[in-house]
Amino acid sequence: MATVRTPVAGFNGTVVGVDFKDGTGETEDAAALAYFARHGYTVEAPETPPFPEGDPSASWKAPELKAYAAEHGVDLGGATKKEDVLAVLVGKAASDEQTGDGEQPTE
Repeated sequence: MATVRTPVAGFNGTVVGVDFKDGTGETEDAAALAYFARHGYTVEAPETPPFPEGDPSASWKAPELKAYAAEHGVDLGGATKKEDVLAVLVGKAASDEQTGDGEQPTE
C-alpha cells in the first residue's frame, strides 16, 4: 500500500476517495496514485515484493501475484483477493494465447 502525503501539512479530509489524517493517507488505487503524482502530492510506494519464476499459480501468495501483475502491466480491475487476482492473470494469459499477444517461442 502506498503512503501519500498532501502538499498541505496537517490536512484532514478525503481526496479522490482516499482519507487523509494529518496530511497522510494510504491507497493501492492506481488512478488515485496517478492523480496525486500529477497534483504535487508525495507518493511513497513500497518496494514490489519478488515473485517466483514461471507462470502464476495457486501456490503463489497474494502479494506475489500482485507483484507479477504490476511487473507485467496487468490491470487487476479492482481484484484484491488471491483467487480473484489469479483468475485475472490466468484469463489474461489465455487471452494472449488466443490473440497472439503473448511471447512467441523461437525455434
